[in-house]
Amino acid sequence: MRPCAAIFGVSLLAAASVARADDPPPEEDPARWLKELDLEAGSAEADLRLRELDLRDGVKVRLPPYHLRAERIHLSLGKWGVRVKGNGLLTFCPCDDPPVAIGFSGGWAGPPDELIVEDPTLRVLGIPVLWLPYLWLRSPRKIGLTTPDVSFRGPDGLFLGQGLHLPIGRGLEIGAGIYTAGGFAATADLATERTSTLVRFDYRHDVAGRAVPTGAGVAIDARGIIGDRRVNVAWDVDAIRGARGLRTTLDLDSIARPYDRGSLVARVGPVTAGVITTDTRGAPLDALSFVRPWVGLAGDVAHVTSIGAGGSNGSITVGPRWVRDRGAEMIGDGSWATTFAGWLGVATFQTSARVDGRLARGGGADPSTPVGGDRLGALVGEARLEATLPFARALSVDRAAGGPPLLHVIEPLLRATAVGGRASGDRTALSGFIGAPAFAEGSMATSAGLIAVGTRTALGTQYGGIAPGRDPWIGRLAAELTAGTLFAERGRDAAIAGSLHWTMRNARGGSTLMRVQGATTRAIEDGARLGHGGWIVAGRTRWEHSRDGLGAELRGAARGDLPVLAGWALLGADVAPRLTTATGLVAPGATVGVGTALPVFWGVRLGGDVDVHGPTTRRLFDETTLLDVRGTLRYRHPCGCFRLAVRGGKVVGRQGIDVFATFELARTDPNDPRDF
Repeated sequence: MRPCAAIFGVSLLAAASVARADDPPPEEDPARWLKELDLEAGSAEADLRLRELDLRDGVKVRLPPYHLRAERIHLSLGKWGVRVKGNGLLTFCPCDDPPVAIGFSGGWAGPPDELIVEDPTLRVLGIPVLWLPYLWLRSPRKIGLTTPDVSFRGPDGLFLGQGLHLPIGRGLEIGAGIYTAGGFAATADLATERTSTLVRFDYRHDVAGRAVPTGAGVAIDARGIIGDRRVNVAWDVDAIRGARGLRTTLDLDSIARPYDRGSLVARVGPVTAGVITTDTRGAPLDALSFVRPWVGLAGDVAHVTSIGAGGSNGSITVGPRWVRDRGAEMIGDGSWATTFAGWLGVATFQTSARVDGRLARGGGADPSTPVGGDRLGALVGEARLEATLPFARALSVDRAAGGPPLLHVIEPLLRATAVGGRASGDRTALSGFIGAPAFAEGSMATSAGLIAVGTRTALGTQYGGIAPGRDPWIGRLAAELTAGTLFAERGRDAAIAGSLHWTMRNARGGSTLMRVQGATTRAIEDGARLGHGGWIVAGRTRWEHSRDGLGAELRGAARGDLPVLAGWALLGADVAPRLTTATGLVAPGATVGVGTALPVFWGVRLGGDVDVHGPTTRRLFDETTLLDVRGTLRYRHPCGCFRLAVRGGKVVGRQGIDVFATFELARTDPNDPRDF
């Protein structure tokens, strides 16, 4: 006998509908919690007057996100919710044999946010391992404790911590803990609709026999905006400070960045004001190498015509800049950018132009005032035109029926780009100028241009989505190849650039990804060549059979003696100085990495990552610098109700080997990327 949940719900609600003088108001009536209950049992007896229910024989009670199992339990409706009496098991998923469960002898339930368990006994694979007199479980909508933090952090030793969850925004997690060998660490993580803030603090004092950094350190990763389009305040901070700063994270990308940066900008209509700070990553907490407050004007305008549409935006800023050991400067920057795209006959086109300028007065003898020194003037302009002739065809494929359309596009293109710049005065004042990398070292003038022809093609579902049907493996392939001539001031180079992007996704969680981008030049005239024999390439490929299947990832980036300006012209990035951030390299050299994931047995999965760097591709394995090596041993129950992971590794900038253990007791998203 399997009575439906509605039968029991009606019985108790009917009893609750009998009004009494001491009944709570409707908005506080605990009977409303019964709507959250889903009951199943072989037999039941109800007392409408007392609002009680006795369940027997294979009892299952669902209190989202919890599940109660027992042979016999008694439910009664009280002032604070549903009172539960009887021995049973509390689990976190509906599967029949969960690896982790909590035994109980009773409790109180106030769905969907509260659950108090009497005599909780933690059972792992049916074996009792821990007992407590009471356990209070709360949903993310309530204040509560998070999972304890237990980790071994290399020479720092064992770390024990605990966190607190506060229902602020999308959730505020505050955690703190101690090193058993001396010291403490704290973390605050807040996410809202428009902001993200993560702050980590770490402190260690001297410990005999342990050669570890001492003192204080902090890492901040915060960004966000509040307000509307006309009146707002925005900020972006990425900083790791102090002797202990690098001990706060295992993220290789964060550790490898050379600089800390912070910005705060306020806008009221066209008027803007802000401050920018920069310093070397890991520098002392009380030091800043660069501080620049500024005020300015900014605006934008839209362009709409019969053949296309576009827009322009410009800004002017002025303010002092204090640079450590160089005194103060007065800086004025101006920028204007415009874009336009449309349809002309049988072809599409897009154009863009940008001009950036700087006027500066160098610092004088007194580093606290922006007087004296040399004046500097710098101007960099860019113009770009790209015309294409797209040919698109919709393919009729049965497996894509009802899904996103399957398209094949071939698009020949013509690209012309020109850049020019000139500067005079003290070159050090170019620091931070958006056009500075366009000027070669020791040169205060530059000019270059590119004329190239090529083609791009794409095949796959629109936006790369998965089409339902007989074959869920549907994705998108896109490629581009261009060749042309790159003009330098006193020379000419042949130029080739290309990119490839291939992605496929599977409904079971499997995926493939390939992304490669590169460029090369070869001198065809003597003189001061812009890119003689230079090249640059960055790529990543990844394959995962299924959510818990075999997976592998290869990643790498390499750069020969290819100047920044040449790479910019070839790869088509906006404005020359922005090139190197897209490649992962700011100087000639190479990085190579590999990641794996291997299913072992019974939900156990083994994974690992290794990344190395070399000064050149030829000496990559002769003069190797180990960037990171990490390994993960993870177990996840098939239904996703329990996950345990042990992670360990060594990352450049951190001494010793770190080991972290984490576990989760909840049904997780089957597409959660953290599994890889």
